[in-house]
Amino acid sequence: MSINDAEADNITSIQDEDEHMFPPLLLDGDAIDPDTEMNNDSGLSGTELFHTGCDDVSGTVSVIEQSVMSATDSSSNFGSHVSANTVNSEDIGDDIRLSEKMKQNDERIHVEHGRCFGGFMFDRNRHPSPELPNETVTVLNYPFPPTAIPIGDDENEFRKSLADAKVYLIGTAHFSPDSQQDVLKTIANTQPDMVMVELCPSRISILSMDEDTLLEEAKNLNFDKVINTVKQSGAVQGILHILLLSMSAHMTKTLGMAPGGEFRAAHKGAMNVKMCKLILGDRPIHVTVQRALSSLNFFQKLRLFYHIVLSHKTTITQEEVERCKKSDMLEELLKQMAGEFPLLSKIFVEERDLYMTNALHTLLKKSTFDKRVAWSKTDVAWQPISVVAVVGMGHVPGIISNWNKRIDVGDLLIIPQPTHTEKFIRLTLKAMIIGVVGYVFYQVGSKVVNRVQMLMK
Repeated sequence: MSINDAEADNITSIQDEDEHMFPPLLLDGDAIDPDTEMNNDSGLSGTELFHTGCDDVSGTVSVIEQSVMSATDSSSNFGSHVSANTVNSEDIGDDIRLSEKMKQNDERIHVEHGRCFGGFMFDRNRHPSPELPNETVTVLNYPFPPTAIPIGDDENEFRKSLADAKVYLIGTAHFSPDSQQDVLKTIANTQPDMVMVELCPSRISILSMDEDTLLEEAKNLNFDKVINTVKQSGAVQGILHILLLSMSAHMTKTLGMAPGGEFRAAHKGAMNVKMCKLILGDRPIHVTVQRALSSLNFFQKLRLFYHIVLSHKTTITQEEVERCKKSDMLEELLKQMAGEFPLLSKIFVEERDLYMTNALHTLLKKSTFDKRVAWSKTDVAWQPISVVAVVGMGHVPGIISNWNKRIDVGDLLIIPQPTHTEKFIRLTLKAMIIGVVGYVFYQVGSKVVNRVQMLMK
């Protein structure tokens, strides 16, 4: 996710000099901030994804790769509503009413300025015991003592603030309307500072995806797209990506809904909460897929591709449709494949449990630090950091079991180097693809030449 120079010029960053010394909010998750442009692949702009709901935003907003926050003043457009025509008694009355309206808005803006600072909103309307979907939501508090105290802060108060920072962990089923309602209800009732979803930047298009989009994308898989995907991702990973996309389209058509509805609900819920950031907290998908493929030998990869191709011809019963709405499909699929591919469950589920647990730890720790720094410049009551995390229900047990452990994610991001055999297979596959393309062009070219020669006779 990036912004170009022209876009950056239109974004005003207001930063307090004292805040430059503090560390960024996230180390292991990507935060998407309001009014920040998304990359073109996502199909969504920052303004479509997020809005702050406050009239002034100042201070730093920390992100793993970039830190940008726009500063706007909603009172600046009042002039466009004032008529330049000849003044009469009605105009004077309108001006008086407009003056009163502007005065009220100035008072409101002053209040909002006191509540929004440093990328955080203070004095949220939070209930001490919010109503939650108890069957799907687990509340977790930050488990470790602080490793650093902001300059000038009281140590005991900071310790308490960090201990009070909490995560509302929601376990969802990817095709469940009930899960979507759980997400919306939890966000509305807790008024969080942030919402973290089980997505990485490469999968952000899910937030704008619907059934028609997914089916259209799969239907338009032409030869050029296949070649481009193979060039970008490599032969094996590219073919796997295409097969998975096709399988998703098959599931979407059968179930009547696109996957990721709970993440779209999380995005919608976050937009309805002032100054709520959306965090992409999952491990990059290309790392997960490459680690998974590296764990398989050549024949296991062939069997995996065979299983995926076979799934396209499988008829899903109504009973299985309902089960998809009540469980984590990935977990169910990996359980069925555990015998043939024992390491897949470890890489797709257990490693990502660890990664997202660490992302939540880092989020609570860094955001508490940053929020305390911003809060010290306000005169409002302190409110602990609150995060709603939306993950597949298959990840919930792993996150809970690892919650009190310190996690090093360095090893989880390593992509094993291909063996000599794998390199040979890749070259062979590329040669086969080039050979097929060359053969097709040769056949088509020969027919064209023969047709031209016949016409010339």
